[in-house]
Amino acid sequence: MTAECTPVVESVYLLDDLSSVVDSQSHLLELPSAQRQQLLRLVRATALDAARQFPLGSVAVELLSWDHVTASLRVRMNRTAPAHTIVIGDGGARLADVVESWGYPLPARVDVPAAKILSDSTQAFYSPHVIGQRNRGSLRVPEGGDGPVLVLDDCVQTGMTFDAVVAEAGVTGGAVVTGICNEATLERLTAAGWEVTYGVLLPGPTYPESYSTDLFCIRDFVATDAVRFADGTSTSYSSGGDWLNILYGDATTAEAVRSGWLALAHELAEAGIKP
Repeated sequence: MTAECTPVVESVYLLDDLSSVVDSQSHLLELPSAQRQQLLRLVRATALDAARQFPLGSVAVELLSWDHVTASLRVRMNRTAPAHTIVIGDGGARLADVVESWGYPLPARVDVPAAKILSDSTQAFYSPHVIGQRNRGSLRVPEGGDGPVLVLDDCVQTGMTFDAVVAEAGVTGGAVVTGICNEATLERLTAAGWEVTYGVLLPGPTYPESYSTDLFCIRDFVATDAVRFADGTSTSYSSGGDWLNILYGDATTAEAVRSGWLALAHELAEAGIKP
């Protein structure tokens, strides 16, 4: 897909992953309850308002919360007895902590802070990318060894990060626990012998084959380091420029949406929240 293409979006899933930040960060627990609730309402209102501005006749919009994702996952969870556990990224670590709190053991746990790093900051969101450590060092994962392997990730969308991590670990199959999974990726992993347990399933194909269904994490719109580049710079989805223009296809609409996300980022910063 090139920057000149305009994606057709049929369904938009917005993950309200900042709600848990408001509720769980210790220094924020001192905020008055009314202020916390106001911030949560602001997150949801901004997300929904932005989604309603998509220039399409009808777009299915579902606002997911982290609690909703994990509750759905817990219903589907079966107790496994892995010999090794690989946890991918900050989101995977967060999910792993939740799973452990349910009493599911994660033996020989290895946390891999993997990140997708785009190679060209002048072609944001469309440049080739590599999977590496968040400090931009080479990706290193201990070999899987003998016995069943369990891999945890918060979201398996295209599965590119997943593929890179398990390849480095020398793992060719096992169990996967993920909060969110794309349907086409689920079918691919299942066919390859992986047993996938998910909380929420996003239907249809994933990009780059299709942009008809996509998942947007609210954090990515407001966090200044949501998108990382090989030259050491980073940006957010809303401040990056080209992403919103390409998606909306109208500079005025894109700027209106961007203003909403930047205002939300300012409000969160004023409350001491740094996603």
